[in-house]
Amino acid sequence: MRRYVSRFQRLKTYDAARRFSRIICRLEKSIPDEMADVREMLLRHLFMIATKIARGTYEISRADARSTFRISSRSAETCESLIQRLQLAGIGQPNDLTEALEAVAEVQAGLKEILARIDAGLAQREVFRDL
Repeated sequence: MRRYVSRFQRLKTYDAARRFSRIICRLEKSIPDEMADVREMLLRHLFMIATKIARGTYEISRADARSTFRISSRSAETCESLIQRLQLAGIGQPNDLTEALEAVAEVQAGLKEILARIDAGLAQREVFRDL
């Protein structure tokens, strides 16, 4: 029996978002209660990244898809700035922080490429090919 794989599950960008999520889930345990606002924002935006990538692959219009992927991209940018704030505060393991920044950069690169392909007017099957 063949398992159905959704369009978004085939995306390398979605895999990077999942990897980023696992890193942040490890990292968030080391964020002290005094920085609960940072932890909550990080988790909220983390959730938005993967959710919007998945949703964007099923949008019907180019404008809706672009808007949805832009939301994901903005959430990734926010996560990057929050991780940098944690680095400055000396919170978390340096390896985890570096790995998180690398993963979020990979997500952002994939989203940037998806947006460029949408803007170029490629067909949907071409937009998501090899990403």
